[in-house]
Amino acid sequence: HPDHGGLPEPIQKENIIISRTICHSGPNKGSHKLYYYDNTKLFKCFTDCGDTFDIYDLIIRYTENTNNNLETQGKRPLELYHAIDFVANFFNYEITEDFLEKREELQDWQIFEKYDKISLAELEEKKKAEGKKVGIMQALASNPQILGVLGSYLFYMMNSFCYSAFAVYYANYIALNPGFITTYLFISNLAAVAGSIVSKRVANKLSTKSTYQLAMVVIAAMYALAYVFRFTPNMVIVFTSIAGFFTAFVTIMVIPMLANCAIYSEYKTGVNVTGTVMGFLNIPIKVAILGRSFLITTVLAITGFDASIAVEAATDSVKNGIAMGFTLIPAILIVVGLVIVTVGYRIKDQDIAQYTAEIRARK
Repeated sequence: HPDHGGLPEPIQKENIIISRTICHSGPNKGSHKLYYYDNTKLFKCFTDCGDTFDIYDLIIRYTENTNNNLETQGKRPLELYHAIDFVANFFNYEITEDFLEKREELQDWQIFEKYDKISLAELEEKKKAEGKKVGIMQALASNPQILGVLGSYLFYMMNSFCYSAFAVYYANYIALNPGFITTYLFISNLAAVAGSIVSKRVANKLSTKSTYQLAMVVIAAMYALAYVFRFTPNMVIVFTSIAGFFTAFVTIMVIPMLANCAIYSEYKTGVNVTGTVMGFLNIPIKVAILGRSFLITTVLAITGFDASIAVEAATDSVKNGIAMGFTLIPAILIVVGLVIVTVGYRIKDQDIAQYTAEIRARK
């Protein structure tokens, strides 16, 4: 409002309103570093205040730092009920109960008399700690694309555990060569190292998301081909090694994708949640570990697998089930993860530079 620091006019960008820092500078002073986020209904000051607050707290701060008298019922709004009354009057809302004059009769206000008083410094520290906690939750809720990345990575990790576990069964019951696992692991790991070197170059040519998607498509295709040639171990090694080359793309690209989510959340809400978001990367791994035993046991049970039978006596049903657990089921898990990231993650790499510049400009 022009009477309370609104000159020059606040700047509006998408769901953000940027105004002068009237929270501590008074009217028509300060820089445009006070941001209002419509999705959280909170203000964030990026200069002296450095914290997050609502409209009522803003009015209290403004009044305490200016000589203007925002009279509400004849008193300056230095407390919450004054600020509420001021906002109601400003927007022409009628308060049916005059709680400013009758507050001594209201049990809601009297209850605070039962608490010990704390220092202003302690109160500010407590408010900042609570505000940070709430701000992080609001930031995460405002950016469901984080769940898109984590959900996709969960299915990738489920594929990885399933694939690795059934490799041993494949070596013993289909390849009939325990040494197969050594050759398979050596070539696959070598391919993964090569993939980690190439992945960043591919991402520079395409984008983070496109590189991730490309890898998922190739991995699923290679697993499917490995199932077709399941009774030819050397061909299986070729196809799974190609898949191993692209697995490095997935594990490397998921990190910048989550980092982009953190930047986007801070851009939308003003709350830095980088540490929290990156910490979420452990969740898909832990969940996949919990589900690994159930998945492997279920597949083996459906095929009629019996560990007591001789390797040579394994039926075609058991062999096909093991081959599916080694190739086809991981391929299906990869496809599910591909769909999740395609639908659930929409941040573009070229927009991140703009978001980052905007965040830096606020500070």
